[in-house]
Formats: sequence, structure tokens, C-alpha cells
Amino acid sequence: MDGIVSFVEGQYEVVVPAFEPMQEGAWDMMYVLSGCGHLGLKDKARTCLAGLQETGRTLDFLAAARAERYRDSEPRERLIAGLEKALAYCP
Repeated sequence: MDGIVSFVEGQYEVVVPAFEPMQEGAWDMMYVLSGCGHLGLKDKARTCLAGLQETGRTLDFLAAARAERYRDSEPRERLIAGLEKALAYCP
């Protein structure tokens, strides 16, 4: 869970590599995509989402992020904001 801890601490540059090699887990992908959004990694976001779609797995990332339980709402808000940016990169 180092990737999630790094996300909460705002260390987005650590989040993406923390989940590699990518296991195509949709929940982990939510954090990777959000990190990509915060860092402006458009190609990485597109590649990750395409890889997930190829497996046939889906997740409503924004709904999942809204349901993520944090004591403080600030990390959840950043998770959602990063996802919105990353998902906007993907057609």
C-alpha cells in the first residue's frame, strides 16, 4: 500500500511506479490514474485505461473515489480531481 500512502502524502511522482508492474487491478488503477492526472501524464493515463479495458474489467472510477473512506476528506477530493483530469485525457 505504499502507493496509496504516497498519494495521501501528495507524492504523485511515487504513486505511478509504486503500482508497477501493473497488475491491472481496477482499484490500484484508480490511484495510478489520479496520479497521472495530477502529473499531466496523458500517455500513461491512456495506456493504463486501455490496458484495463482490454481485460474486460471496468470500474466507475469517480464513484469508487467518492466512496473511498478517508477520515479527512482532502485526500478523497484530490483523488477525484486527479481522476477527472486523467479521464479527460482518454477519449
